[in-house]
Amino acid sequence: KQMLERVLPALDRALGKVDDFIFDRSQQGDEEFGLMALRELRRQRGQIARRYEEVVQAGFRNLRSASEWFPVDGRSSDLSLLSEQELEEQLAVEQLGDALVRLHGPGVEMASKRIAHVAGREDLQAQDNPLAPAFLAAALRTALAQSELEAGVRIVVFKFFERELGAVLGAAYERANTLMIAAGVLPELRATVKVSQQVPGPAGAQAQDPHAPVAPHGQVQLPAQVSAVDQAMFGNLLGLLQGWRTAMGGIQADADC
Repeated sequence: KQMLERVLPALDRALGKVDDFIFDRSQQGDEEFGLMALRELRRQRGQIARRYEEVVQAGFRNLRSASEWFPVDGRSSDLSLLSEQELEEQLAVEQLGDALVRLHGPGVEMASKRIAHVAGREDLQAQDNPLAPAFLAAALRTALAQSELEAGVRIVVFKFFERELGAVLGAAYERANTLMIAAGVLPELRATVKVSQQVPGPAGAQAQDPHAPVAPHGQVQLPAQVSAVDQAMFGNLLGLLQGWRTAMGGIQADADC
């Protein structure tokens, strides 16, 4: 419930932005993103969302019984058999999953271990884990598979969905972990991975063009857990730095005199 309440609105927003993107491109005379593509997206939009919800719900049901298995087609087993368009789509799926793992690594790790524990399994592969970004990405491919959208339009859907989903998954993992901790599921568990946080560029520029790269203002490696000892050491370093700056300021003042 926590995942669907966040993931489904994110998909709806993404499809809305794809609609705006195609409309703008059609007004510019773009043949690939013309009025036919726009009409098809609007016709299929509700079905895509319903299909996506079905796939995610089935992923959670699969945790109870393998006999209820619902295929989520990631198609990563043999890339050599894929057409150029299918390969591009597969790469978009993998990029979506990888980007979300980099952004929400600690939350993904802890939620995945706890949900595996609840399901009575030692470990869950990403394709079997409905909380995993790889599963959520592959679920979108499955939802789009039955549509008649052109390959280029599907790629744009992945691009916009990556941005919308990245903005909400953090809260989803936090809530999922909180609920499982409250239920006594591995309450002492700590994350072992680090999060790589990429500072996004201007939101307006990204909204205009899904192919525009995120502005590389820098990446910050943040530790998953900070101990009291590390905090104290950091505080001492700040104190020493402030003292050094004060002393240097006095020396500079004397020199100016």
